Amino acid sequence: MNGYQSKSRDIVWKQVSAIYSTLAAENLQYAEPPASFGTDGQKIRTPERILEGRVATCLDLAMLFASCLEQAGLRPVVLIKEGHAWAGVWLHAACFADPLTDDVQAVRKRVDSGEFLVFETTGIAQHHSHRPSLRIAMEQGHAHLRDESSFRYAVDVHRAREVQIRPLPSRTGPLKRAPAEPTDEPTPIEPTPQLPPLDPELLTPLDLPTEQTSEGRLLEVQAAGPDAQKPSAELQADQVNVAVHCAGACAARGCPA
Repeated sequence: MNGYQSKSRDIVWKQVSAIYSTLAAENLQYAEPPASFGTDGQKIRTPERILEGRVATCLDLAMLFASCLEQAGLRPVVLIKEGHAWAGVWLHAACFADPLTDDVQAVRKRVDSGEFLVFETTGIAQHHSHRPSLRIAMEQGHAHLRDESSFRYAVDVHRAREVQIRPLPSRTGPLKRAPAEPTDEPTPIEPTPQLPPLDPELLTPLDLPTEQTSEGRLLEVQAAGPDAQKPSAELQADQVNVAVHCAGACAARGCPA
């Protein structure tokens, strides 16, 4: 599918729905981060480890979706709030002005305008009889944005690529899948929800303020998970670096089929 080149949000939605359905059919299980992860950082499982162990945290799943969306030619965003992570994707060829934004109102504005889609990722790790549709996952993802006090930031992967944050190289061996529970084929692509009118060619540029250049804020690599205290701008920049590197590395290895 030609994604953004079609200038059709319906086409983009179908790609997102297909990825959601495919990952949901993998019969993954949700897992809390191990106690050894601590409160100042969180390790992220690669797709290989997720499929081998059949378990994933919310951050693992958000990064897995981001890698698959980027591999499909779309523009993913990883969203973090206190104690939780979920995913988003642009429905047309846009991005935020900075790789990292902590302005929840700016993010919510793009969702309300029909330009940007956010969705909860942990639903795919539920039992198939309780697994939510993508539409319900959207509602859950949007609900997270209404909790302004706990919102941390959104990491725009495409914008990060533009400031030369590149994927980490793959260092893993051949994939060894763990036996999965019997499951049906991936569910059909869901119909596109009602969206506000949008003409990408007439959109004004995104205007989120940036007090300092992204390049100047990217310091040494340090990953912090959603359970940490709200970080400084410098630490947030480090987290952008790690998150985008991991998403790119996941994409380089390919999505589970």
